[in-house]
Amino acid sequence: MNVVCKSCNFVNKFKQKHPYHAGLSNLGFLYNDDGNLTLIWNSYDEDYQQIVGEVHPWSLSQQQQSALEGVLKPAPSGGRWSFKNVPRCSKCHEPIGQSTNETIYYLVYPNSLELHHANDGNGLQKVVK
Repeated sequence: MNVVCKSCNFVNKFKQKHPYHAGLSNLGFLYNDDGNLTLIWNSYDEDYQQIVGEVHPWSLSQQQQSALEGVLKPAPSGGRWSFKNVPRCSKCHEPIGQSTNETIYYLVYPNSLELHHANDGNGLQKVVK
């Protein structure tokens, strides 16, 4: 899938056919401060539920969002994971999409943390302080 940046016309290429719909797979997602990594986890992840309860990520209150953000380790490239962060152009760093608070569709950048694929049962635990 290609996303053309409206600011610089750079073609951002993603290894997905379309934006993924988090709700159809019961997933949560956040972008890092730089907007070049995606953190993805399952709504039924035990560690996630210990932090916010049995609530899907798109239904979290502001307090639950802050609680989750507060226990996450920094992104591998630095910066925080946040519900307010947006995906950004790989060239000019301008927004090319919306934050988790604005949409349920997400983009997966190279080297993202796709914890919903974890086969070791740890999932979100890998990024909790």
